[in-house]
Amino acid sequence: MSADILTKNKTSKTFPEVICNRCYPGSYAPTVLEFSDFEKVSSVFTQVCTPVTDHTSKEKCFGYDRRWRVELEQLSHGEGIPPGLRLGLRLRAEFLDHQSRFLNITFTNKNFKKDESFKIFVDGETKFQTSADGTNLLASVELTPGSHLLEIAVESRRSGQHNIAWTLEENKSIATMMIKNIIIAGTKHGGAATCLRCPEGRFSSGPTSMCQTC
Repeated sequence: MSADILTKNKTSKTFPEVICNRCYPGSYAPTVLEFSDFEKVSSVFTQVCTPVTDHTSKEKCFGYDRRWRVELEQLSHGEGIPPGLRLGLRLRAEFLDHQSRFLNITFTNKNFKKDESFKIFVDGETKFQTSADGTNLLASVELTPGSHLLEIAVESRRSGQHNIAWTLEENKSIATMMIKNIIIAGTKHGGAATCLRCPEGRFSSGPTSMCQTC
């Protein structure tokens, strides 16, 4: 795998200036997948809609399975979270050993009500959850080596008649979430932003994304 340093000085969205340098022996370049300055929802993500309450059927997902879009160079699900549904973006990634492995998301939450939340799932398990409003908040999840299914989602566990209670002014959801950037570190695929010295007891003799045991 290429272990060149990838430095981007973004002069335009169409023609970014890219400068690559090789890491020196005894160092390695940890791989990173980074998504920001969105122009579209990346094809590496799969949009999904999932019922999350006993009173919500899969049919309620009709029309919501492609809800995520780009607004002001950020990812957004639009205004409002339909009751009983989870609107997610999924990505499967392979994480390497002997690297820092994490998922970081910078996001903004507005007008979240009770039982509405932003969540991060790893292999179907909730690893991060918040209903707090705020600007440029940080969600961070550590990962273990191996293949993992990641899901970034907004979710509403509000009950009631789907087409009636949600439309009443006092019950109507106006929750909005905006994702500024997504950083996935320690993956098998991705670019490298810096060179790091190999830990004690490990070495490298050329460009690499991980050091070998002595």
